[in-house]
Amino acid sequence: MRALRKYESPVTRAALLMAAYTAQRPGNIATMRWAEIHDTAAGAEWRIPAEKMKMRAPHIVPLSRQARALLAQMQTFTAGREYVFPPLARQQTSHLHRDALSAALRRMGFQGQHATHGFRAAFRTLGRERLHIAEDVLEAQLAHAKRGNVAAAYDRTRHIAARETAVQQWSDYLDQWDAAGKVSPIRKTAATAA
Repeated sequence: MRALRKYESPVTRAALLMAAYTAQRPGNIATMRWAEIHDTAAGAEWRIPAEKMKMRAPHIVPLSRQARALLAQMQTFTAGREYVFPPLARQQTSHLHRDALSAALRRMGFQGQHATHGFRAAFRTLGRERLHIAEDVLEAQLAHAKRGNVAAAYDRTRHIAARETAVQQWSDYLDQWDAAGKVSPIRKTAATAA
């Protein structure tokens, strides 16, 4: 988190932080549109349309205070533009390329240690292990398919209220570790690598 906050490109930095706070896929982060952001009684949520989702179902992502602050920062770079994270260099897409996020992590020295998709794994692992967030809530935030034919056919729960709490707890957790300067390495052991 400390390295992300020091990254020189403000757009790439904000996109990486958004990936950390929301635990969403890098491609969805890079192509986030302003039209997908909606105010709610709890704050705001990001409504990702079905065509952008791996499972082809729409996905609602509650946004923490930290994620909403990133959106406010991005207003200065995106006045009147469609995408939240526009490219600052000349490129063919009108939004930040998802590979820009991986490239930034490599430039920061994280090659082989952390990838943009790794924010999702960190959320799933630490959210359960350290923050004791219910597995169903974590899986819903990650937009993972329900396990089993019956659950897939009948279980339509989205756990929105619980996820609002969970993403705020997660964002606060990330900021707490960042502020305290603590490092919590996650390494594969022989047991987890198998």
